[in-house]
Amino acid sequence: MAVSFAAWLATIAGCAHDESIEVRGTVTLAGKPVANAAVLFVADSGGRPAVGTTDAQGAYRLQLTSGNSPPAGRYLVAVTAIDAPDAPSGEFESATEEVMAEISRPRRRPRWRTPPRYADPQTSGLDFEVNAETDNVADFDLKP
Repeated sequence: MAVSFAAWLATIAGCAHDESIEVRGTVTLAGKPVANAAVLFVADSGGRPAVGTTDAQGAYRLQLTSGNSPPAGRYLVAVTAIDAPDAPSGEFESATEEVMAEISRPRRRPRWRTPPRYADPQTSGLDFEVNAETDNVADFDLKP
């Protein structure tokens, strides 16, 4: 009985462990850092996607975990940076006229800070080969 419990415990512990690899790098657009961009890595072979966000210098870090497939291998990459449209402030003293004026005020549309073609990993043209044995630095210089 003790042997079978130990075997069961080892099996459960083994299943709970995912291999993990860190990828880091920078995202630039025409040589300038892109802040607050989402960087998405999607495994060519399936498995879990991973996402990171760039800082003010365009640097990002993300963790690739095994899930159903090993984290090493080829990844398709997408990069998206959008300025959100204006939103109503939600701070109204009273009058319905004030509320209606705020609601009907023209809003700006979302503005892409990175070219939209980079938003889809299937069409971005960006990819990276992740290696379990090396430091994985993936820098992307996007073109306007």
